[in-house]
Amino acid sequence: MRILLFTAAVAALISACGPTQAAPGGPVETRAPNGKDQVPAFAGQTRAPEVKAGVEYEVKTVAEGLANPWGIAFLPDGRILVSEKPGRLRIVGADGALSEPVTGLPAIYARGQGGLLGLAVDPAFAKNGLIYWSYAESPAEKMTNTAVARGKLVVAADGQAKVENVQVIYHQAPSLESVQH
Repeated sequence: MRILLFTAAVAALISACGPTQAAPGGPVETRAPNGKDQVPAFAGQTRAPEVKAGVEYEVKTVAEGLANPWGIAFLPDGRILVSEKPGRLRIVGADGALSEPVTGLPAIYARGQGGLLGLAVDPAFAKNGLIYWSYAESPAEKMTNTAVARGKLVVAADGQAKVENVQVIYHQAPSLESVQH
């Protein structure tokens, strides 16, 4: 069941990015690079060829109402954590019910490339309740950087979830004057 949900979630994220115009065997990404001064380390690094695997799959909607879903992580009980790029963290129930936004996250810089990004559940989540997330932050006016934090996910009897004891475990340094965190 988790594999099916994961496959459906990945397919939904891919389809949310829009259709590709790649020719068979051509590069998947055809737009201009978004970094003016970025240079690939080797030819073709950012223009990998499309490979058709010939694997059939079925897309099923698991939840609706998410704004730019970005990262997913499965909880041991089958619920799914979903990060929304604008800065919200949600829990999707086994029935597809979408929680209210989880509270307690640090301030998220959600402009340009920034937002609430990747998620991970601690391998010992059932014992410690820890989750990890990456996000863009703005430590000073016009400055941005990437950060990683962890905290304990706590769900109250009324279903409202929050993150407690948040610890930022990584800050990009130096910060940049850019929305390209």
